[in-house]
Amino acid sequence: LRHGTLINKLHARFRDDDPDKDRVPRLGHRLDMDTSGIVLAVLDRFTDAQVTDLFTRRTVQKTYLALVQGRPPAEGEIDAPIGPALGAETDIHMGIRPDGLPARTTFRVRETFARHALVELDLHTGRTHQLRVHLAHIGHPIVCDHLYGDCRPLLASTVCPDLAPSEDRVLLARLGLHAHHLVMPHPAGLGTLDLTSPLPSDLEAALASLRVLRPGGVACS
Repeated sequence: LRHGTLINKLHARFRDDDPDKDRVPRLGHRLDMDTSGIVLAVLDRFTDAQVTDLFTRRTVQKTYLALVQGRPPAEGEIDAPIGPALGAETDIHMGIRPDGLPARTTFRVRETFARHALVELDLHTGRTHQLRVHLAHIGHPIVCDHLYGDCRPLLASTVCPDLAPSEDRVLLARLGLHAHHLVMPHPAGLGTLDLTSPLPSDLEAALASLRVLRPGGVACS
């Protein structure tokens, strides 16, 4: 995509024909398409190199929130190597394989619903699609994941199967993954950079609807 991307918008904001005012933004890291939350952007080559070094040395703590299918254990660790999926139709499709790169994720369940859960995840490595692959590997793919789960939108009828068709509605239509918290040494040596991004309105609304029906609890209205 050439237009409508984050880097495109940053260039529109910070580039200038005046050399004294021109700044060239660069992304310090990336998120998968449809993932919401924190993305670092830098405005000079020196800071870009500093941020890259911090990520390379794994001094950056990244915490995500994911809405997943099913109800995982209260907490756990997923230690499974990741590499290109065998027989995949695209190069970006990854999978668990013995000869893959080491990959480790820890998780804690924040909230459970009738058929879903909100999970907090810590990345200890940074493999392509790591959270998506690991969650699918333990049988709890992220909702609306077109590569590793069910690509269909999350519907109200998922929560209440007996809901009349006329009352059904889309609760979430994109990958239910959010980059929630990031902590790292400040690249300019100014202590610690501690960033938090609250859940966006679409995920908050989906969670509110899922709370209508809890395990063994309240009936749909």
